Amino acid sequence: MLSCKDDSMEKAQSESKQINHSNARTSAASSPIVLGYFPSWSDTWASTSNVSSSKLASLPSHITHVFLSFAKPNLSYQKGSYDISQTGIQVPYDGPTLKAVISYLKQKGTNVIVSLGGETYWGDASAYNINYQQIKDFVDDFGFAGIDWDFEPNGGFAEIGNATNVQRFIDFINKSRALMPKSAGYIIACAPAGCGALGGLNNDDPTSKYSYSKRNTLTGDTDSFLYNFSDPNHSISLFGFASSGHMIPVFKAAGSNIDIVAFQGYNVGAAKDRTLMFDSYAYYANIYGFRVAAGTHVPNEPWGPYYTYSAQVSANLAYYIYGGGRETRTGKGDGIMIWQLLATTSVDANYTGITYLNVVSKVLNGKSTSEAISQAFDYLNAVSAPAVSKTTGTVNTPITGTVASTGTLLIFKDGAQVSTQTLTSTSWSYTPTAAGSYTFKLQTTAGTSASSQIVTVTTGTTTAPAAPTVSKTTGTVNTPITGTVASTGTLLIFKDGVQVSTQTLTSTSWSYTPTAAGNYTFKLQTTAGTSDSSQTVTVTSGTTTNGCGYPAYDATKSYPTAGTRVYYNGNIYENKWWINPGDAPTNDTYGGWKFIQACTTTNAPAAPTVSKTTGTVNTPITGTVASTGTLLIFKDGAQVSTQTLTSTSWSYTPTAAGSYTFKLQTTAGTSASSQIVTVTTGTTTAPAAPTVSKTTGTVNTPITGTVASTGTLLIFKDGVQVSTQTLTSTSWSYTPTAAGNYTFKLQTTAGTSDSSQTVTVTSGTTTNGCGYPTYDATKSYPTAGTRVYYNGSIYESKWWINPGEAPTNDPYGAWKFIQKCN
Repeated sequence: MLSCKDDSMEKAQSESKQINHSNARTSAASSPIVLGYFPSWSDTWASTSNVSSSKLASLPSHITHVFLSFAKPNLSYQKGSYDISQTGIQVPYDGPTLKAVISYLKQKGTNVIVSLGGETYWGDASAYNINYQQIKDFVDDFGFAGIDWDFEPNGGFAEIGNATNVQRFIDFINKSRALMPKSAGYIIACAPAGCGALGGLNNDDPTSKYSYSKRNTLTGDTDSFLYNFSDPNHSISLFGFASSGHMIPVFKAAGSNIDIVAFQGYNVGAAKDRTLMFDSYAYYANIYGFRVAAGTHVPNEPWGPYYTYSAQVSANLAYYIYGGGRETRTGKGDGIMIWQLLATTSVDANYTGITYLNVVSKVLNGKSTSEAISQAFDYLNAVSAPAVSKTTGTVNTPITGTVASTGTLLIFKDGAQVSTQTLTSTSWSYTPTAAGSYTFKLQTTAGTSASSQIVTVTTGTTTAPAAPTVSKTTGTVNTPITGTVASTGTLLIFKDGVQVSTQTLTSTSWSYTPTAAGNYTFKLQTTAGTSDSSQTVTVTSGTTTNGCGYPAYDATKSYPTAGTRVYYNGNIYENKWWINPGDAPTNDTYGGWKFIQACTTTNAPAAPTVSKTTGTVNTPITGTVASTGTLLIFKDGAQVSTQTLTSTSWSYTPTAAGSYTFKLQTTAGTSASSQIVTVTTGTTTAPAAPTVSKTTGTVNTPITGTVASTGTLLIFKDGVQVSTQTLTSTSWSYTPTAAGNYTFKLQTTAGTSDSSQTVTVTSGTTTNGCGYPTYDATKSYPTAGTRVYYNGSIYESKWWINPGEAPTNDPYGAWKFIQKCN
């Protein structure tokens, strides 16, 4: 079978060149997605003082989301460096300029998401050596709204449905979500194959409306056309690709961790019904809560081409999505994606990807298809943003600029409008009276412009603060480092040259407790700037068994901070400047290292061995040690016991579940930890479901209950997990902040319980429904037992209810009549 894309073809002809391929994050769930890929290698030169010369920065504001393509999935990035050379992004300017471009777009309301992978970057095994922390650091430093997993193993979709790649896709989403939570506003998106939610031979969901067994009913086609991918009169071929259904197991394992699915609805042959792909993804969107963007392609597709997304076809698809489709998604914020924004076509005169998105944006926001097409190019006549004479300034000093025409100047500070000016000429002047980030918009009868460049206004003092003082230059783990600063501000904390933490200071004294060995420095950041680094504080583990208290030289790492001391070949050395990996210490007077002193060392004992790595409560763990001494016993990282050893064999019986490790302490020092032994209760019986104190409630009023044992309380609203609580007792309390149907589960080492009874939470008004929410025809009711008010009566759902399935008194229907209600 073929994949959803011919692997021999490029995603677009423009990709044939070499590797052509925080933050105030915003994502209005009710606003439709208008999304385009932007090829980083096609941008124009820009600088921090001339951001608007970038094609990326100049994108019009009808585009709500941009996938900046492509970064390497195994990108290398050091936090705070703004060095993009090892990320795969190929803009023709430096990192600080890219950050300024992203900020400029954010001011216009456009979310920039970094797209990972594409066709080119999955070509070898090294692509899967992914450092998720470095991806997050890249996102945070540059102000990206999130990430897009554009997973195309070996450059296509032919193998994406096999077990290995399905698990990889699941891991990409779950591991990145663990570091970039929804609660912090990060967007996790993906761009799967167009047929990825339709049941296939390799991956299927028999319970889905779009399962493989329903292919003939859904399309009206016989199986004789199942593998005829160039037939424009039938659609059953969408079920015949190797990649058909590849997202089904991904959704089941990670669906609730996805925010946007922008499926590639192109290069899928000539199948005529393009709404099937949208509906199949919308089916899972109703279950897992993500939004859907149907992928289109600036004509012509590279494969075939068999299908043309003309302006009319694109507008028709947008109109279908605006109407909600078979899955009644009206108002859920679904939309359209296009590859790619800068591409041109001969199909529709003078159209680019930007033009197609302008058409679909209008349709998604309620205009007719004919009206939208007639206004396809109106973005070219949009009101120009005001020009500013400078991008930095000081309080009480005028900011000046020009506008293209008279109108009203809107003045914003830190994103909030603070003033207006009626302009009678094309020149303007504004004097800020407080420090902040200022932007300007022009409002005319033709509309409101995008934001100007940001003007950063300070108090006028440019003298950076003095470096923090430190009370000592050596220390040990878990022992505070203290010091003073010249003024309050933010203390920046660095370990081995990398920022690891911050502290907001309300006095001129500070204290920081390091939890790991390393070389620590500190800076003070105020409105006047950032200080130089403090003296280096070398923190060790507290043992002096090796290196006379200094860490051993590591040939695999760099030593960026001058004054760092290491142990090497019986001596202590101190670096004079930045040392690259492999540049080992020598006694060369002119080299990068300075000899400090000879060091006599002893050898710490070897770590204890353990007889097993799993066990159960009240069953001994045994092992051996290299010599007698004291056995230190740790549970979940905290020391809980010791044993004095008179032989080289030992035994310990755990009385509680947890992760146990062991160390040997002798006169020569303390060993490293043993392997971890994971101890469980030995029972695999899942815990009982939590009890709830009531089955109805109101917003901001606690729901309480009990559990059979401690563990983690999982909290669900309308069938979707929204929060967790770590329980230290068998009583719990949760305060809902929004109306909905809440259920609770208990998760322990023995498993996860069934759901509790449903607690229906309302806004607190009882004027309708006798305390129950009014039935809403636009939403689904996933949890059996949910009660609603409808036409003077109370009804309870028997199972999952789809939108539009209104309550009736039919005893065989989905709703159960409870009582009349006045």
